[in-house]
Amino acid sequence: MLKKINDVFEKARRLEATIAERVEGAATRVTGGPGAREPLDTAHAIVDLVAREIQATGRGHRGFPFNQVRITLLAPTPRAKARLQAVIDGPDPLRDRITSRLATAGCDVDGLMVTVAYATKAKADWVQPDFDVECLRVDAREVPLVTSPGHRLGLRVLAGETVSASYDLDADTVTIGRGTEIADDRGRLIRVNLIAFTDGAGDINATVSRLHAHVTREVGGTWRIFDDGSAQGTMVVRQGRGHVVSQWGRGIVLRSGDEIVLGRARLSVTAIA
Repeated sequence: MLKKINDVFEKARRLEATIAERVEGAATRVTGGPGAREPLDTAHAIVDLVAREIQATGRGHRGFPFNQVRITLLAPTPRAKARLQAVIDGPDPLRDRITSRLATAGCDVDGLMVTVAYATKAKADWVQPDFDVECLRVDAREVPLVTSPGHRLGLRVLAGETVSASYDLDADTVTIGRGTEIADDRGRLIRVNLIAFTDGAGDINATVSRLHAHVTREVGGTWRIFDDGSAQGTMVVRQGRGHVVSQWGRGIVLRSGDEIVLGRARLSVTAIA
């Protein structure tokens, strides 16, 4: 009889533990609150998920079949976002972690674009409750940018030669560099620059790298510029003061009236609306 009673209690404890686990998991998915994984664990999980896309290409070689990785992280509160950014944009940024893992596996990472955005609520189709990862292959025959309504970015060319003297942009990612279609040593297309400084059009344009910088639209409509490892650097001039955009760093949020300096080329931010 005592054994039966113990069995009943044991089943009750298991049921209680199961219910508690499910409730805690649901709360974590909704709020990102207690029970959510630590930011460093999230970074490791993202790198592992991207690495699963590595595939054999023959003769002992492996490759990564995509040239864009888009990451969205759940940050329901400013505090949660700050904790994530401390790791994602820290001394060992998530972009570097991903490219390092792929390069170590023997993959060609030249031209790989990794963008990070934050959302206050998770979507039902996310790959994980606290983050989503999209691996995409974009070429000249496809639309290179994902667009969404509102929060447009206006840019005007101050120095250098491009196809247009001004741009009214409504895109989540804006690539900037010298030349339009950028290929690797094997002739494979790795990037299409939306703002393309004309190749061979003078000394100013020559200071712009082919993969110079990109601007991303974040949740809430802010725009952030990143340097993509350019040879002569990227800077944001605001009220007469220059702010260097660190290579592969966390970027700088743009404001209306800013000037973007790419080598010796210059763009002015005319509007953010």
